[in-house]
Amino acid sequence: MHGKPEAGTTIGVVATVEVTKSGILKVHQLDAAFDCGRIVNRDAVLNLVQGGVIFGLNMALNEEVNVKDGRMVEGNFDEYPILRTGDTPQVNIHFGGLSGHDRFSELGEPPVGPVGPAVGNAIFRAIGKRIRSTPIRKHDLTWG
Repeated sequence: MHGKPEAGTTIGVVATVEVTKSGILKVHQLDAAFDCGRIVNRDAVLNLVQGGVIFGLNMALNEEVNVKDGRMVEGNFDEYPILRTGDTPQVNIHFGGLSGHDRFSELGEPPVGPVGPAVGNAIFRAIGKRIRSTPIRKHDLTWG
């Protein structure tokens, strides 16, 4: 936001997760609060923030592109892990943090970034292991 209190979009995400003893991660809920200034179309804003949060979750859990011998390993989505509808957690978007400033700021990308750290912090809180890289699916989350 370039040091300007009435510029840009501020967003925070909290994740609620469960990790089984065998290391299976289940993200139960993501809560996002944000301030983008003034909004005109609440449904459009809700859609953008929800979509960004879900996209951010997929990036944190799954996304990785592999190159072998100068070629992409994954040829299509059937070979590329992606979040499925049934694996999508409850996503709550909280409008209470809106300042109503006269700016209209971006909402497509800001929700993506905080999701991975939120999930990583929730995993640490649950099992005491720090996750410092993605995709999270490649980490050993077993207890002990």
